[in-house]
Amino acid sequence: MVEHGVNLEAYTLLRKIFSKWKDSSAPFLLPRPLSYKESTATLERTWIKGKPVSVLYFLMPEPLSRIAYSMEPSIFVEKSAEFLAWLHNLEVKFNNPSLKALREGHVNKMQTIVDDCLKRQLIKRDVAEGIKSEVDRLFRHGEWGPVSIIHGDFKTQNVLITEKNIAIIDFDTTRYDFSYLDLARFAYNIKLRSNKYPLPLENRVEHWNFIFLRKYEELCGNANRTALKTCYFRALLEELKTVYISYSTKARSLKENVSFFLIRRNFNYIIKELKSLGIIKNVHKT
Repeated sequence: MVEHGVNLEAYTLLRKIFSKWKDSSAPFLLPRPLSYKESTATLERTWIKGKPVSVLYFLMPEPLSRIAYSMEPSIFVEKSAEFLAWLHNLEVKFNNPSLKALREGHVNKMQTIVDDCLKRQLIKRDVAEGIKSEVDRLFRHGEWGPVSIIHGDFKTQNVLITEKNIAIIDFDTTRYDFSYLDLARFAYNIKLRSNKYPLPLENRVEHWNFIFLRKYEELCGNANRTALKTCYFRALLEELKTVYISYSTKARSLKENVSFFLIRRNFNYIIKELKSLGIIKNVHKT
């Protein structure tokens, strides 16, 4: 249900989450849910002031990032994991959806994404059929992991650095869903942003994601690796949707050409990640 452009389920959950946070000593900040009003002044008061994490944050050496951001990337990802562990462990009474309904919803969305990519001729038919075959298998036999309240759009841009702490924003897709979707979204987002430019950051990215998962498991117990892979696959296809929406834009200026180049890099990187999961073998380059 949506009123004045705000998802009421997400807003209701944010109010419950905020009340739990206010009564705790959790080492992070959350936006204060005020009202449904869309006025700029009201919306600005709901967000925490902080420094957005840019691509530069992951490209610069850690000593420089400590000076520029007051926090190194390794500390940033560890604190992010602490927030997710806190959120996923919250017990809030709500109408929980069935596991079958959740799986079915994700499968339908993934199939739609693949069909749209095929129509735009971004991928070949055999590649699309390979992906859809994996989607069907996940619906019948796949492991998706535990269900909890999730942030829904947990990426680096939505975790601000403020006074050597973090502030989490953008709760408009908060819902009950598979917990590992948040883990997969964040881990992939680090990889995507760090690999946006041709610099040798592979080892550093793996190190950050190792720290991120280690801290989360320290607080929530060992994660099911098969379920994590499933949610990572889901996160990749959701990112593919974001890319193909922008991919059809025709560049007319230097700025748009640069943007279009980065979009193509993102698309190719997503395909590379799908290949690493053993899901596809062919790449259709445009």
